[in-house]
Amino acid sequence: MSGTTGRVAAALLAVCALGATDARAADHSARIVGGTPSASGAWPAQAHVTGDQGLVATGCGGTLVSARYVLTAAHCVGNAFGAVLAPSAFTVRLGSDMADRGGQTYAVDAVTRHEGWTSSTTENDLALLHLAQPAPQEPQTLIAEDETALWAPGTAAKVIGWGLTSTNGQGSDVLLEAPLPMVSDDECTRAWNDTFKPANQVCAGGGSTDSCQGDSGGPLLVPRGDGFATVGIVSYGTSEGCATPGIPSVYTRIGAPALNQWIRARVPTLRIRPSVAGPRAGTAVTLTADASGPATAAAGQIVWDLDGDGAFDDATGATAPVLFAAGRRTVRAAVALPDGDRAVARTTIEVRPARTVPAGVAANGRTLAAIPDPFAAPAGGAALLRTQIARPARTFALPRLRGSRLRATIACATACSARATLVVSAATARSLGLRSRTIGSGTAKLAGARVADVTVRVPTAVRRKLLAPRVLRGELRIRVRADGRTLSRTAAVTGRATR
Repeated sequence: MSGTTGRVAAALLAVCALGATDARAADHSARIVGGTPSASGAWPAQAHVTGDQGLVATGCGGTLVSARYVLTAAHCVGNAFGAVLAPSAFTVRLGSDMADRGGQTYAVDAVTRHEGWTSSTTENDLALLHLAQPAPQEPQTLIAEDETALWAPGTAAKVIGWGLTSTNGQGSDVLLEAPLPMVSDDECTRAWNDTFKPANQVCAGGGSTDSCQGDSGGPLLVPRGDGFATVGIVSYGTSEGCATPGIPSVYTRIGAPALNQWIRARVPTLRIRPSVAGPRAGTAVTLTADASGPATAAAGQIVWDLDGDGAFDDATGATAPVLFAAGRRTVRAAVALPDGDRAVARTTIEVRPARTVPAGVAANGRTLAAIPDPFAAPAGGAALLRTQIARPARTFALPRLRGSRLRATIACATACSARATLVVSAATARSLGLRSRTIGSGTAKLAGARVADVTVRVPTAVRRKLLAPRVLRGELRIRVRADGRTLSRTAAVTGRATR
């Protein structure tokens, strides 16, 4: 297709979406073809948006992105002259798989169209409708700008809506969904030439399924955890017809940093970050909910659903500590705003099984009692390693230390690095004339599940001062780092002149 043809298609899209009645012009807007009915209630955040222009009412899709904001296309909120329609012209239906009945309808009290929207190029094709009252449905997750891997070319995406099911065909009474692949920018540029703007547009389709007239403003969705995230907004398609082979449709690129930030600056959102990526069972994980949008940070207390039962009653505050069992775990966070709006975030964490080295087995042939998972935590704290102060025992012969070295046996269930330090009390350090409480240290690295010794070496200057005492009491401190975390173990030890 030539660049000129693409621009004509884009311009005609804007006209038809604004209420033109010409069937040929209407054929150029985005459209769903080859879809199947969605399972009842599968897409609770899907909105049907009606704009009343007096002589004609236009229909578009939309996505609930917070309790009071619906994301849609810029070309869905203007009239035939390009002006933004008054909020009173819009009605939003939520909670129904039917376009014209069921669920609940909402009035709109504010319309915000992206200031960079232009009908000639259809760039920045997004707008927000503010509902006059909050909706109870869980908002749809927005893709984050750093999650580009989730919508890489070839990713199996979905588009949903009530639009035409064929070129010049009829709209669907029931919500339809259709699978279609994400398309690379290079492939989209070959199809659309200079019409396609990769800075704020993305392509999907080009096969037997497509979005269709009446689907404009609806979401393009990609898998994320156990759900989906909105990566695009239905914007425009080719003038050659629905589902034209080799010509993908164009969507507003929600993952573009500028557009992502534009939405998050206006809509209250939360995003959940785990302290450990891909933790193992028994790992102590801290979840943090990052807030964005006006007044979100100063809003009410963040509440958590950590056990997946749908109730936000498991923790409060911006952070939540949790200990997971193995498997796929979905957690959610929510915060209510004074105006009735609500931000909700969800994420899925893949928890790997705990690792265990059987008793008496280690990669280097040495034996020790069974090594637990490096992060398995008994009540009261996490244990990264199993230490056995076998050489020396907790009571050791002081001449060994005077001979410059002391060894402690440790074991890790995964590759780790260890540092051991021998520390005496401040009073002991003063009595011996030592400058530091640390009188010896040593390090070791274990390549995988192994048992090894950490040798604590004592400097010559310190050894000379250890000739006088018959008893030396101190602490052997071992710090181990594995899987990106650092944890510690401390044991009291006593050195005696004889054993």
